[in-house]
Amino acid sequence: MTISIRRASVLAGGEAKAAAPARKAGSRRAVLLFLLPAFVVYTGVYVAPAIASVVLSLFRYSGTGDRPTWIGLRNFREAVHDAAFRSSFENTFKVLFFVGIAVFVASFVLTMTMREMRARGFVRAVLFFPYLVSPVIIAIVWGFMLDPTRGLVNTSLRQAGLGGLTQVWLGPELIFPMMMTGMGWMFTGFFVTILLAGVDRIPPYYYESADLAGATRWQKFRLITLPLSWDVVGIMAVLWVINAMKTFEFIYAFTGVGTPPSATNWTAALYVYYTGFAGSGQPELGRACAMAVIMLVIIGVLVLLIQRLMRRERIEF
Repeated sequence: MTISIRRASVLAGGEAKAAAPARKAGSRRAVLLFLLPAFVVYTGVYVAPAIASVVLSLFRYSGTGDRPTWIGLRNFREAVHDAAFRSSFENTFKVLFFVGIAVFVASFVLTMTMREMRARGFVRAVLFFPYLVSPVIIAIVWGFMLDPTRGLVNTSLRQAGLGGLTQVWLGPELIFPMMMTGMGWMFTGFFVTILLAGVDRIPPYYYESADLAGATRWQKFRLITLPLSWDVVGIMAVLWVINAMKTFEFIYAFTGVGTPPSATNWTAALYVYYTGFAGSGQPELGRACAMAVIMLVIIGVLVLLIQRLMRRERIEF
């Protein structure tokens, strides 16, 4: 009887081991089945248009019914020698650099301040709200606030007796700095949320030990907060590069609020749009695709450079 029970146990164990690969295969099929709709949507919305853009960049094509004409790399050569395209890239890098510095500094200051707040959940929601709203709406609201006659900024300055500080904020000279300020306002809450989540995972006894040692706020930030949230900072940097390089909606809506869109206010993404769809002359979709490919390559290089520069030993805690 005992031998029979053992034999049955061995047989059952063998059957279970034999059935394990089948269960794993079934699990893989189930996972692939659930991922298939997202993969199809992602391929149709992102991958296929990206491939089509690379192909069209090699053709002269307006997108208005004419047949594409093969011209090789001529679109890329024309884009590189296009003074307006280079100027739009200068504006894009201004946004990337100056707004990026302001957003990161503000994010760290607000995060370290909010760590000690009781109502930080409410403050975080208020800061994050502009990022949830459509960039077009944010741009229009920001433009109304800066309206020289009825805007909140000039009206508040006049009521405070500081009428001499009022400016034509949406004029040709100031509209680009004001646009960068609005973009910084929109993105700061998003990065505060990411950074606060990274800082919250740092064990509190690190800060308690630093307090016992008499460390200042700057020392705690430099020796504890920044090293232990370095991976989060790297993610923030990559996200900022991608968002700053491809920002279109906010810039398009905001330049429409003030002075008419001109080459002095264009960024690379806006210039690509006007070249391919909204130019004053014949649309040049093939040339716009070449510019988009150049932007994609530059974004990829910047992301790889950031990952290389910010690579460091992982700190476990």
